[in-house]
Amino acid sequence: MVDIYWEDIVSASELLMRHKGAPIHSIEGQIYLAAKKAKEVGAVKFIFGENADIIFGGMDGLLSRHWLYSEFVERYTYIMPYKVLKKPQLILEPYQEFEVDGHIDGHDFVNKYFRQEALGTYNNACEAAGIEFVGPYSMTYLDGSIDYTRIRSGETKYLIREAFKILYPEETMPIKIPMPRPMDEWLEAWQGPKRQEFIPHSTDNMTGDQKWMVWALEKYLDLLDV
Repeated sequence: MVDIYWEDIVSASELLMRHKGAPIHSIEGQIYLAAKKAKEVGAVKFIFGENADIIFGGMDGLLSRHWLYSEFVERYTYIMPYKVLKKPQLILEPYQEFEVDGHIDGHDFVNKYFRQEALGTYNNACEAAGIEFVGPYSMTYLDGSIDYTRIRSGETKYLIREAFKILYPEETMPIKIPMPRPMDEWLEAWQGPKRQEFIPHSTDNMTGDQKWMVWALEKYLDLLDV
């Protein structure tokens, strides 16, 4: 068990942004702090199931429907730049790569771009902590099409579940424990970005996770000015 407080995240964020040369995902600080603890107790490798959700159909929200192109852009971008920045730019090339007849296949998209982002997140946190990141699922690919019907009926990661039952028939399948981040609580009192690049009060009605993205961008811009 690793106790993590907001002050720990703030401190870790600066180090991780400098190491990465970019803003970071909200989970990155937690991974870094856990990796540091693992190293302190003598571990030399940190093993994650990262990429299993992406490759084998665990991203049930992003795979929940047949997305129109415009809907998927809004959903995956999460915060449209024009809502926050005075001089916004929206990078559409990754979405356009997977656009077919006005739609985007969510599984195809996340298997390229979310996969890259996720691996970068875990690698950065572990490298900064001085421990080796090991992600067995990141070395696998799905040889075939994802079964959307099964996923949308609640059978996420059905192939992994079936393999587990075959390999360990006497074992009860463990319940996945998410790694939550209480951003609503941590950023409740944050008044929003103060830099001139941002629209004033643009974060007033945002969720904690959305506020984090703006907070992290402003933090990174501040680091560039130092």
